[in-house]
Amino acid sequence: MGRRGEIFTRKIFVKDGDKTYFFNIKENRYGDKFLNLVESSKKETEFFIRNSIMIYQEDLIPFMEGFTLSQNHLKKRDKTKLTLSRGNETGRRTFHFSVKWNKFGWGSIFISEERGDQGSELHNEMILIDERDMEDFLKGYEPAMAKMKRMKDEAPAVEPQKKAAKPVKVKISIAHKEKKPLKKEKVTVRAKKEIID
Repeated sequence: MGRRGEIFTRKIFVKDGDKTYFFNIKENRYGDKFLNLVESSKKETEFFIRNSIMIYQEDLIPFMEGFTLSQNHLKKRDKTKLTLSRGNETGRRTFHFSVKWNKFGWGSIFISEERGDQGSELHNEMILIDERDMEDFLKGYEPAMAKMKRMKDEAPAVEPQKKAAKPVKVKISIAHKEKKPLKKEKVTVRAKKEIID
């Protein structure tokens, strides 16, 4: 495992280095694997703004579905605004996808991640993928998603925990029996008389 739990990393520069996408697959201390998708944009004052989305293995299918639908909408050049949400059954993390068009006719996909930690407020992060950068973005996205999917498919199935059997109380007693002499009992035998003709 690499630095800071990294399993896979790829960096893609777009717009002459003014924007960089990072695709980092990491493993946290609990053994959970996730894709950390980072957009780093350079501003006029020479500092960078970083936005980051985390996609865990259980979120992989909903995320891929939402991104594919957004990408197809962008390819069709359908100028209507597309907004959709995808999440998994746990409800801890929801991804919102929007396709928007600027006044010059260029489209962009906005992906925001809404996550709620236990007992705290919701956190939102958002990244932007301009359609002019899509080809470069996919050079990092496709291998990262393929690796995540392979790791998910190779992961051992988690067996449901069996209920622990209740302990059975067993009382064992050992008794030493002394041999007692047999007691003679009086036995009475009664017979039925049959009459034979």
